[in-house]
Amino acid sequence: MNGADAATGQLRPRALLLLGYAVLVVLALGIGLWQQGEALLEAWLVAFLVLAGLVSASLGLLMIGHLLGETWLRPARGPLEAAASTLPLVAMLAIPLAYGLDVIYPWPAGPIPDVPPSRQTYFSEPGFLVRGAIILLLWIAIAILVTRRGNHPWVSAIGLALLAPTAAISAIDWVNSREPAWWVSGFAFAYTVTQLAGAMSLALLVAMLRPAFPDPRRFHSLQRAAVTLALLTLWVWFAQFLIVWMANIPNEVSWYLARMGSWLWLEVGIAIPALIGAIAILLPTEPGRWRLVAASVLLLVQYLSHMLWVIRPASVSRPYLTWADPMICLGLGLLWALWYAAALHVYGGPFRTDPRTTGDRS
Repeated sequence: MNGADAATGQLRPRALLLLGYAVLVVLALGIGLWQQGEALLEAWLVAFLVLAGLVSASLGLLMIGHLLGETWLRPARGPLEAAASTLPLVAMLAIPLAYGLDVIYPWPAGPIPDVPPSRQTYFSEPGFLVRGAIILLLWIAIAILVTRRGNHPWVSAIGLALLAPTAAISAIDWVNSREPAWWVSGFAFAYTVTQLAGAMSLALLVAMLRPAFPDPRRFHSLQRAAVTLALLTLWVWFAQFLIVWMANIPNEVSWYLARMGSWLWLEVGIAIPALIGAIAILLPTEPGRWRLVAASVLLLVQYLSHMLWVIRPASVSRPYLTWADPMICLGLGLLWALWYAAALHVYGGPFRTDPRTTGDRS
């Protein structure tokens, strides 16, 4: 048996496990929809948006690394490619949401007060579904080209030019349209920066926890990348809050008012302390393997809690946590993790070399 056959033999049990787990998730979805569809769809939306943010941002970081020579990002290349390769699974997770738009979004029910007619027309069910399908298919195509063609700059340049506007559109469609009367121009940028920080922390955590972790000489570049995204995340969300709060426009301030009260603990008690803690670990000290692991964990905690704080309070029917939230998020998270773990074997970890590329440098 050669090496390829051995790898195939190792992946076959994982593929069967993934298939069996997918069947269980589908059965659980059917039972959940039959018993309490609203709670399940709300939890499903949170899980989908969290995963979509991680994998699309991983694809973006991968292309940025290709365009910048990849020296600084190369230790995390394998985890980023593995995450980007899970886009087909994320696209499949969007299918149940397409059948429940009237539950998780307010605009399918009809005109909404205080929403301009042009925005009402934009948030229409056919257009929403077509845009979502185009975005997900385009991301999958870009991921296939980028991961198969190595670090060819022209592929990444075109892919990044397509990814940036579609990521902004997805933030408006999938998140902002939950509260269509609220419209802040900087939201899509702040939302995308959060995703980039989450994707970087995941790739860094996986790279550091693998047996063949990066050479310590590369820790400096990884630390600078992580702290830059962490600081940018803190700044853009604080700046947006400050601008909106000082302007004191009711339609804009209402977004923050909905996330105070019973939801304030999530942002003030978990997300912000985790983000500040990660920055404190990364900024003034010499980088080390376990220091980067700790900072990555904190950044992931910040990403997950902040995404929940952004998404869930906008629910009309379930603006609070239910039994479905931990079950669905854990179930879909494990399903994605199985695919991701299998992809890590395919892409060979953070030090994989591609004979078709000419720009990889140690």
